[in-house]
Amino acid sequence: MTEITAGIKSFMRPNICMNTIQYALDAGVDRVLVGCDGPNRFKKIHKKMIQKFDDRVELFLYPFNLGLSETRNRLVSETDSKYFFLLDDDYYIPKCALKGIDFLKRHPDIKIVGFPNFRGIKAGKQHNWCFNMEIKDRKLYIKAPKDLNEDCIDGKYHFGYNVDVVENCAIMETKVLKEMKWDKKYIIGQEHEDFYLNMKYNYPQYKAGVCFNIFAGHDRGEDDLNWDNYSHFRYGDEVEKSKEYFYKKWNITEYVDRGNMDLHKTYLIDRKFKIYTIDRCSHLKWKGWQGW
Repeated sequence: MTEITAGIKSFMRPNICMNTIQYALDAGVDRVLVGCDGPNRFKKIHKKMIQKFDDRVELFLYPFNLGLSETRNRLVSETDSKYFFLLDDDYYIPKCALKGIDFLKRHPDIKIVGFPNFRGIKAGKQHNWCFNMEIKDRKLYIKAPKDLNEDCIDGKYHFGYNVDVVENCAIMETKVLKEMKWDKKYIIGQEHEDFYLNMKYNYPQYKAGVCFNIFAGHDRGEDDLNWDNYSHFRYGDEVEKSKEYFYKKWNITEYVDRGNMDLHKTYLIDRKFKIYTIDRCSHLKWKGWQGW
């Protein structure tokens, strides 16, 4: 049995996905599962792309637009490792990312640890989607977490807990994912908040943590193949359907955002935490992040 498997849902960005796979392997992930539910022409491209890797990488082809949630569920069902590294097809993880496993082993009640990222290959903007949620009077309140407990691994990798929501780039206990699952009615959009609301209210024994200073790269946007209709599927009708279903499922009428935690200021500047992230991407077509 391997210790950690990465699961990547891919749709129409095979070149970026290929980079994501390579970074996961370089970081020491034992096995990489790629689930593709894109158009047939992209499935053919993914088949060719997978041939560039050894047998640690496996491709699963699913019905067109099966959705982010159900594709993840199916990848988890193919996993027999203790840990599952949840990755979108545009996250590049650094070699120290597996230090998150050490953090989870030290805190048995924490089942998920998320990592911040540099968002956008041009801007290099630091981003950490980390917050708490509460449903009250049919309103969903998004609040900045306060007074986080902290831990440090190897004297340099800093973590905090407990929080309700962390990034999609996260190490999770596989058995927890097989128990909780993502709601397959979400094709794309709102599945993230839904997953963590489910954990908060239906599985309160499970907690999440966040790393303050191990950053992934987030290569957002369309693949350099420049195929048509990516934005349509990524930001189109399915997003509105998911939002409508989300509000109905959780019986809410309003989304109240009270601001996310400014990890950059609080931890990286005030506490002078060193940032650990990917290399300068010299083997990729683009030359790395700007403005670091």
